[in-house]
Amino acid sequence: EDFHILKKDIVVFKYCGIKMAKKRKAKEEKKVIPEETKEIVKNTKRKKLILPKVNKKKIIFGIVVLLLIIVIISQYNLRKNTIAIVNDERLLKEDYDIMYQRLIEKDPAVEKEVIMEQFIGNKLLAMDAEEKGIKVINEEIEELVRKAEKNYNSDINEILKTIDTKEEIFRKMLYEHLLITKNVDLIQESVTTSEEELMGYYTKYPEQFTIPAEAEISQIVLGTVEDGMKAHKRLLDGEDFAKVAEEMSIEKETGKSGGYAGFISPDKTSKKIANVIFQLKPGEFSEPVVILAGVYIFKVHNMVEEEKRTFEEVTGNLHNLILNEKRKIAVTQYAQKLYKDADIKLYEENI
Repeated sequence: EDFHILKKDIVVFKYCGIKMAKKRKAKEEKKVIPEETKEIVKNTKRKKLILPKVNKKKIIFGIVVLLLIIVIISQYNLRKNTIAIVNDERLLKEDYDIMYQRLIEKDPAVEKEVIMEQFIGNKLLAMDAEEKGIKVINEEIEELVRKAEKNYNSDINEILKTIDTKEEIFRKMLYEHLLITKNVDLIQESVTTSEEELMGYYTKYPEQFTIPAEAEISQIVLGTVEDGMKAHKRLLDGEDFAKVAEEMSIEKETGKSGGYAGFISPDKTSKKIANVIFQLKPGEFSEPVVILAGVYIFKVHNMVEEEKRTFEEVTGNLHNLILNEKRKIAVTQYAQKLYKDADIKLYEENI
């Protein structure tokens, strides 16, 4: 029985060995490499790949030179777009050009030096605000954008086209505007006024609180002294002033309305005419008055006497007047000190 089991195991083992041997032989047959290929591989292994020698120092030198050229070009372009360096901060020409264009449109006679001083002054106030820790939040900028869109009646893109600038620059302008506004408010907070100052101003400038006399008049305008004498004679003979004005006056606007010219005060006409009119009483007419514009005859209908307002009446307006003036002076003096203390280098060739 034991021999039978052993014989069976030997048979199985022999069978498995034959099967594994067949598989090994099949794999070896698959790995057969043609002789030609073996020869190519053999020759290839004998040859070494030769690369040209590389000079690392020359490569590094070339890279350094290239970087240097890039830096020089960048610095040149930056300097070309720089109009000033203020306290180590570059002020760019594109920002200056926007202010220049805006101020020139308002006043074509304004000088470049004045614009430059204002531009630098604004930058200094903005820098000073940042040093004080004054903050501007994005919502405040967005609010100004919305107001601009409302004023221009268009969206932000159309506004940028109109003022010919980029959105980044436009928002920077709004940011600096808010900084300056907050800084100015802070400077003005400490400004006060007293009753002594109000009274001193009231006493020094009485004409500002005086309502000048007014005369309600009609007039006849003639071209020659001879016509003036004729018109004056008709009035002396008792003819109606309005009738003579309609028939003889060469000034169409008042002539067609009987010569009526409304109210006039001494400060609104020449001294010669004022002396004539304000010596007349209501209902009286003057003799012919010769001036460059022609020959005039005036008639006074009513006269309103000069009136000086009391200190109590003007206290409120006077307080606002002096306070606003002192605030302007305070801001101007503060800005002038910033300008005086600043380290400023101008690039006039770029302006």
